[in-house]
Amino acid sequence: QILLHQWIIQEIKQNNPDVIILAYIPSQSYNTLHNPNDPIFKNMFIRDDWWLKDINQNKISHWTNISLINMSESWSDYLVGFLNERVCSLPGVNGIFYDMVSDNIDWVKRDIDLNGDRLVDSWSEANKIWRNRTKYLLDSSRAKLNTKYIIINGVSNISFQTEINGRMFETFPTPWEGDGKWSATMNSASRLKNSNQKPQIYIFNSNTDNLGNNNNFKKMRFGLASSLLEDSIYFSFDHGDQDHGQTWWYDE
Repeated sequence: QILLHQWIIQEIKQNNPDVIILAYIPSQSYNTLHNPNDPIFKNMFIRDDWWLKDINQNKISHWTNISLINMSESWSDYLVGFLNERVCSLPGVNGIFYDMVSDNIDWVKRDIDLNGDRLVDSWSEANKIWRNRTKYLLDSSRAKLNTKYIIINGVSNISFQTEINGRMFETFPTPWEGDGKWSATMNSASRLKNSNQKPQIYIFNSNTDNLGNNNNFKKMRFGLASSLLEDSIYFSFDHGDQDHGQTWWYDE
């Protein structure tokens, strides 16, 4: 969208010179439906050994039209180089927003083979490898990306925090953050500020749980009021984790 609508980006920047524009980048997946026709991602080449596969060497897809990447170091090196060439160089882009950042892989609930030896990886070993590979991506991104902000959506694992500028807490209060309660998200947002690089950005994303009820004022205001309790927190309210494309307006 940034590449196709440069005139919109310019107008936004003119109206608000302080606006921060982050480019959305899935960190561990490839959209087989949209990417081949996308003006940027159609130029991305995925090597066969970068796909996340099961022991029968079948590619693993956890969502419709989304094939997962195994997060190998060579993938991260390629992705960072691709972003520098194709994304960070775009006018108006202030940072990268990595979606789908996780510190484990057992959520796929499949017999996976991260190293390609056709043997089932134990979940403890697979999670360890996955965590190390994800950290490599974030470390490499900080060291090599020509951009100011690196924001993630996913987890608050402390080992990931020193090289990024903050994170989004999706579906606030984020169900997978600690015990899923409001206090867990609030405590994490406060704690991460001690580790994240500055300038910092945090996002509380409240939503309708994919129900589309944009008149749920109670839920919207609960998230908005919560975001005002800490500094450097932006707030959004939209459809849900299946569609964040809404621009609903409210009296506030």
